[in-house]
Amino acid sequence: MTAITKPTLPTGVDLDFDSLMDGMDGGSVHIAEGEYADEAAIKTAFVDQAALATELAKYEELGEFQETPFSIDSTVEVKKTYHTSRQGKRTTVVSLNITGLSAEQKGWLESVMPKTIMSITIVSDDQDKVLVFNKHKWAVDWKGEADGFWNVTVKTEFSGHTKNRIVPVPCPEA
Repeated sequence: MTAITKPTLPTGVDLDFDSLMDGMDGGSVHIAEGEYADEAAIKTAFVDQAALATELAKYEELGEFQETPFSIDSTVEVKKTYHTSRQGKRTTVVSLNITGLSAEQKGWLESVMPKTIMSITIVSDDQDKVLVFNKHKWAVDWKGEADGFWNVTVKTEFSGHTKNRIVPVPCPEA
């Protein structure tokens, strides 16, 4: 029997409950074609407010979040062997809810997003948090409202680790 010991976490990994619960209540959604090479490139691109402004110039602002801005579900298939269980394939599903789009924006999203690699960046209202969904093709669901604006949900699903695919970045003042 092995004694219980505290694990050694890599530098920068914080499992404090308050840190885990820190969320993004509102924000703007920005879209660009293409992808970042890796997490290091993303973190460099959004290292401070000056870099944020420079990087967002490469994006098109798409809209604002709905009341429930986004959801991410990542599940692992459990494979059982004779004596143990082990991790199998990981599947991650991302849904982003965007509001206030015009009919033209909705049409463009429907035609382009399913066949083009797109990166979507979400910036919090106070611009201190950035969440990058890197290198995905997206499916588009929508519904109309009486005011003429559209509520759109863009979704993607991928297998494997989320590293280099979903990257949260704190963005402090320069």
